[in-house]
Amino acid sequence: MKRIIKDHHSDEERWRKHSISRMQWVNYLNDNGWKAEWIYARHIRFKKFVSILKKVLSVKIVHIQKKLSSRPFLFMIKSLNKNIIYDFNDALYARDSFSKKLSAIGNGSPKTVRRLKYVLRSAKTVIAGNEHFAKFATKFNNNVRVVPTTVKFSDYDYQRKNDKEVITIGWIGQSNNQVYLEELQKVFIEISTNSPKVILKVISDKPYETKGINIVNIKWDINDYKSHLYQMDIGIMPLKDDEWSKGKCAIKIIQYMAAGLPVIASDEGANASVITNAENGYLVKSDKEWIEKLNTLIGSANLRKKMGNTARIKIKEYYSVESWGDRVERIYLDRLG
Repeated sequence: MKRIIKDHHSDEERWRKHSISRMQWVNYLNDNGWKAEWIYARHIRFKKFVSILKKVLSVKIVHIQKKLSSRPFLFMIKSLNKNIIYDFNDALYARDSFSKKLSAIGNGSPKTVRRLKYVLRSAKTVIAGNEHFAKFATKFNNNVRVVPTTVKFSDYDYQRKNDKEVITIGWIGQSNNQVYLEELQKVFIEISTNSPKVILKVISDKPYETKGINIVNIKWDINDYKSHLYQMDIGIMPLKDDEWSKGKCAIKIIQYMAAGLPVIASDEGANASVITNAENGYLVKSDKEWIEKLNTLIGSANLRKKMGNTARIKIKEYYSVESWGDRVERIYLDRLG
């Protein structure tokens, strides 16, 4: 029986909620003959410290995701088990888009960057969430594999209605990312003025409020968030033009498209890889383009349906667990070989 442990850094419940795309590989591996175990590794005390080291010693592969351990702790892990895979899918080397200043161990701080470089050098294999991260990681590691964000396509099988009287523009994400929605305030005012029956649905851990458009706030819940995606008509993913945004792995877009939604997104980061412009959605760079493309989709139920169907095909073929499963398992088997 093949064994892996997975080690993650974040508030435990928050991480589980917002890292579905990576957590799903634990289930996939277990369904395919592995014994994959998830370990929450933040605020480690002595008892848990010893427990983790015992696990590291007993397993074949250690898969670290997000966790940036101190050099002594990572050195001990490496001494006990050299088969380390590091999963790199956040721009930890950059200041995040919503921070006012750098904290002592916050994103982009010197301490974080030092730890990131050390774990990249220490890993036998680095899994990068997109080509942007892969380019950074190859400065420190010669064995970098790109595995994009994926969803389990079979979980998205809803047939939507595209001829509704009220059009719902949808956004899903953590509340600290609502800063991106604020970039579209002028767009929302313009759209709402011309199309008063348009609403903005926000699925998040905290409510979002802005002027200019009717808003429906939905509390994110792992058990029913998909049902709210199905009630949307257009999915959006605005981003800023900064290094943190360029590292985004487009999970929102992938979820929207899997649910049969046409999408509009800032032409940044992995968005441009997932969206085929004018086929399954639109890539935009300015408020003017946001307004133009939103009005285009609001005004045509047939276009929304056509783009949504094309979007589902793209996700099934290129961004699904089903299409990537064998390749991900191959990465682990190569580590064992």
